[in-house]
Amino acid sequence: MLLDAALNIEPFYSPEYGTETVEILTGKERGVINEVWNELVNSKVVIQKVYHWSIDQAYKEEIEKIIEEDLEQNKITSDRVTSLIEDKIKTNPEKLSVYVKLLDKSYKQGSTKQVSFTDYEWESNIGDLCEELLKERVAFRHSYSSEKHSYRDFYLRVWPFDVEEKISKVILEHLNVKGLGDEEWQVIFLLLLSHDLSLKYQTIKNNVSFTEAELREYITSLKERGLVKEEYARITLIQGLRDPLTQYFKSNIYPKMQSKVTEQFRKKIGSSISLLWLFTSAVRIYYMQGEERDEPISSKMIDGTQVKEFEQYLTDIKELGILYDFEDKILLLKDIVRYVVLNN
Repeated sequence: MLLDAALNIEPFYSPEYGTETVEILTGKERGVINEVWNELVNSKVVIQKVYHWSIDQAYKEEIEKIIEEDLEQNKITSDRVTSLIEDKIKTNPEKLSVYVKLLDKSYKQGSTKQVSFTDYEWESNIGDLCEELLKERVAFRHSYSSEKHSYRDFYLRVWPFDVEEKISKVILEHLNVKGLGDEEWQVIFLLLLSHDLSLKYQTIKNNVSFTEAELREYITSLKERGLVKEEYARITLIQGLRDPLTQYFKSNIYPKMQSKVTEQFRKKIGSSISLLWLFTSAVRIYYMQGEERDEPISSKMIDGTQVKEFEQYLTDIKELGILYDFEDKILLLKDIVRYVVLNN
């Protein structure tokens, strides 16, 4: 169990990162567990580096094999954990919202994924769920104190399977993502394009063709599904859903979107040869300097001052679905420009 913790928490700054979890799971005294840790150190299985502890690479492959066999014997497998999460939600539907909140509070630091609490911001529903995951051996706990406050961190299992990914997959199925309409996906897509999965309500409104009532309806639907939250006139996508929603979008929504934009562009140009300036303007913006991105699709964020000369054309280009106005910046969908414009 100590070595299992070390494989899932990197860097492993102190033996305490593993001993607390083992104490809870086995009921053994901390002193006894510390002796086991010291044996691992003395035998050079675990070595101390400058600021942290690490499993010696010479033993790592063998240790991983032994631990995987142990996890298998104890039915701590990817499939069983997925079934466990599904059963908990089916038994108690309110649990779904707690799993969503857990994903929202989880953050990645290096190779680890963790959920952190302080004594003045303990959230009992999420904390209790973390304790449940700990008892199922898919989370690890580390508690510590300063002069004024106490802290508790939970590290979610990332090896040999990523428990956060399993939770995300089950949540998406229960949230019925397949049932989302094209309009709701437009809102999600805009949020996926933003830096921090968050946009002002007005920014979203400026980039869609919905009426005020329609946009409010779509956002309310997304909130009720647990996909977004709204605070201070900002709409934010739940952090832990970024990757699964991105993958679903790329596999199921984006191909249709690309085809639709292509058809719109061809019809627009076909209606009047004088509109060829759409080609030249889009291409010139395409080659401007900007911040390159790869997810959810290839795009470029360009400072608004660079596109001043195209200002009178931006609305028409935006209506084609290849450009978005993010206030002082313009976001161009490079992938679609390459596919639609440069191939024509």
